[in-house]
Amino acid sequence: MFSGLAYPRLLLLRLESNLQSESLGLFALYLSSGELFLDIPNDLKEADLKKEEKYKLWLKERYEETIAKLIQLVHHENLNVKELSLCTLMRFVLEEAQLPAAKHCQSKTHFPVALFRRVVLTLTSASCDSTALIGRFKEYLSYDDVRYHLMRILHKQIISKTQDTVSDTYLNNVEALLEQIDFPSDEMEELNHFLTKYPENENTEKVKSKDEQRKIYTNLWIDFLQFKLPNCVYKKVLTILHDKVMPNLTNPLYLSDFLTASYDIGK
Repeated sequence: MFSGLAYPRLLLLRLESNLQSESLGLFALYLSSGELFLDIPNDLKEADLKKEEKYKLWLKERYEETIAKLIQLVHHENLNVKELSLCTLMRFVLEEAQLPAAKHCQSKTHFPVALFRRVVLTLTSASCDSTALIGRFKEYLSYDDVRYHLMRILHKQIISKTQDTVSDTYLNNVEALLEQIDFPSDEMEELNHFLTKYPENENTEKVKSKDEQRKIYTNLWIDFLQFKLPNCVYKKVLTILHDKVMPNLTNPLYLSDFLTASYDIGK
């Protein structure tokens, strides 16, 4: 039998799990069918909307509320709830990548950067340790465009911060994400495993180019290592640097200052 405290706790977890499962099925269906696509001029008032447009507007508001709730649940104390929340959010990313929920330029990809950025920002929390969850995130990094957008978001985030504005938890989360990034081992210079379709034009060259992605990866590591890392993160970096990080850099010598400083510390 459950104790008085355990039963409500299990009931809450089940309710949250049901919420996520129902949300996944319902909104994934709406996304895949185009029901959530809404293209309304900014100057058009709600009173002037047609019934179908009002319905879609209401539906999209519920979708945004669901995303906000799932973002909160990524920091739930129960790991199963965290993982289910993350998987649900990434399923929404997948569905939006296939069929966008908003108007987009035909000459560009409709990778859902805005939604994906919210997921990444949640995983790189300054106060909540996400390392146990980030291991589950690795499966999505097999997609070349997911890797590309993750690195761009992380790099913009890192260069906007200073030593005084980062916490040890944040640095630990970022390192855990960096540790999951890898590149295809084949010799092909053009990447082709994408979550979404990319038009053949110059706007998408950087996403498809392994060299361009390696440049972002290199700059990401260089700027990350400018921070004074807590000992636990510092040790993990030293462990993976030689075999995992340096082979993917455009030039391993870029880390010479960091390695020299590490050598001096170890004397």
